[in-house]
Amino acid sequence: ISYLEAMKWQIQQHAELLFTEYEGGVTDFLHRSYTESYYHAAYEIAKGTGIGSNLAELDERKIDQIIKKPWAQDGTNFSERIWANREKLVNQLHTELSQHIIRGEDPKKAIHSLAHTMEVSQAQAGRLVMTESAAIAAAAQKDCFQELEVERFQIVATLDSITCGICQGMDGKVFHMKEFEVGLTVPPYHPNCRCCEVPYFEDEFTVGEQRAA
Repeated sequence: ISYLEAMKWQIQQHAELLFTEYEGGVTDFLHRSYTESYYHAAYEIAKGTGIGSNLAELDERKIDQIIKKPWAQDGTNFSERIWANREKLVNQLHTELSQHIIRGEDPKKAIHSLAHTMEVSQAQAGRLVMTESAAIAAAAQKDCFQELEVERFQIVATLDSITCGICQGMDGKVFHMKEFEVGLTVPPYHPNCRCCEVPYFEDEFTVGEQRAA
């Protein structure tokens, strides 16, 4: 039992180091995502309207506040979700390791089981990064739209054989900027959501238009 406890502490120490690196990497990635999304949105609007605008340089401290602000309904930010996953992973690895040793199973079987757990955890991490980056991109676009005095925005979904009912229903909907809320009127609506929002300008080209899959 004391040996198992020592192994658990060792796993936890490794997890602390790995998740600290992971959190730092995600933070840097989200900073870049915000900046790139902000300037890309401005570029696309200028290209579409033919009107350029002068934008102030982005404040790094403001970006840091934005990416750490919870947007999901559970009220947690990406950092809290990362560390919650760490605790869950350590406990799961320790339980599996203990069970394999108690049952006296072949070490190869234990290794295979632990590797499977890590792969699942990796998939969860990937889903977290993709969803968080989509939320940060939406926040950057909101700030850019407001800076450029965009009044309304439209939802554009990826329409194909795996599009969910939520995204199908949101495709083409138009909202006022005061209704801009990530997860409700603005994607991501769910993990790995592929929708995006674009400025909406009502003109003769948009009357009776149809979306193609």
